[in-house]
Amino acid sequence: MALNKAVTCACLKAFISMPDVDAEKASLEPESVAFMETLIAREHGQGGLQNGFSPTSCGGDALSGGGTVIKTRAEDEEKLSTPPEQICPVGLHKAVLLNEVLRTAYSDTFLLPHLKDLCSQHVVLFLQYLQFLYQKFSQDTYPHRHGQRSPSLTQIMDWVCLLLDANFTVLVMTPEAKSLLLNLHSFVKSQVRLVSELGKIEGSLQELSKMKVNKDVGQYSIEVIELF
Repeated sequence: MALNKAVTCACLKAFISMPDVDAEKASLEPESVAFMETLIAREHGQGGLQNGFSPTSCGGDALSGGGTVIKTRAEDEEKLSTPPEQICPVGLHKAVLLNEVLRTAYSDTFLLPHLKDLCSQHVVLFLQYLQFLYQKFSQDTYPHRHGQRSPSLTQIMDWVCLLLDANFTVLVMTPEAKSLLLNLHSFVKSQVRLVSELGKIEGSLQELSKMKVNKDVGQYSIEVIELF
């Protein structure tokens, strides 16, 4: 078991440190390459929302008594740190190789010690790539297709958590990682807000599921559903 995790981390180190020129020489699964080509081709498309929410719009602006919006320094830094475009930080073939690592089964207990051996430069680069994937997967415009050779959103988030758990102290001391950590914090807040908003309509959705559907509606009908 421990040997398998050491191999996984060794592959990660090899792939993340590999020059893009060398990665382009690797023979890879056409389906995996096609998936990343589609994902990267969307870089200059619509900015999109993160599951219906913009990550920079969930800062929770406070209102003073006169209705003036008060923005904290942290919120200003957070918005400034959010990049206008989502650009893949690694080459196409290197991204495909990293995706294979993300899709590999692992155990947190055995993998964490090996991840601590990564240098800060590689940790930041890998987190930037995970952030890129997270943004793309969270967009409303991203076409989720079952059975694709690609990591799932859950796998991406699990790896983000693993890297932060293993290298958080190093990242805090790395100036280049500040904006990255702020962005990750912003995206997590957007997901928390999404879950909160969905929770508000949970009761209504449950009531709708209990309603008896009249299948004999004829060729034309108008039905009114009152939620409140």
